[in-house]
Amino acid sequence: MALTGQLSDMSLAELIEFFCNQRKTGRLKVDYHRGHGVFFIKEGELVDAKVGQLSGAEAVYFALTLPNAAFDFSPEVLPTRRTISESWTQVVLEGLRRLDEGLSPTESDAFGGWSPSESDMALIMDQVDRLGEAAHKAEGNAGESGPLSMMVESAGAEGGG
Repeated sequence: MALTGQLSDMSLAELIEFFCNQRKTGRLKVDYHRGHGVFFIKEGELVDAKVGQLSGAEAVYFALTLPNAAFDFSPEVLPTRRTISESWTQVVLEGLRRLDEGLSPTESDAFGGWSPSESDMALIMDQVDRLGEAAHKAEGNAGESGPLSMMVESAGAEGGG
């Protein structure tokens, strides 16, 4: 049974409970704004979790703190490792306790400081160029100065900085 939805409809704790109580096997993927998390359930047991750099129970504890996100459950994706040895109820209850006491891992624990990859930088520069070109066309100066990224670089050089 594939299932998709939003965590605004149901909490992550409720989703885990649902799939475990139904004795399901598969992958629950949750798409957060900074990345995605994956939670593997095998025959009703939460056996593996990964969110950013966190894995196991720590990933679950962190994920319980995150806001609304899209999710999908895929029964055809099976777990390949076990990073959680406690029962799903122990993990979820401990995560909720930590959340209540403000002891959960932070976004920087999970995702670290963001630094763009080469492909991210290429995409960013392409978007900057397109924005610059659109701005020039809007001003009626299309093609006079070149892409915005070149203008930014030259402005930095002219400013003596």
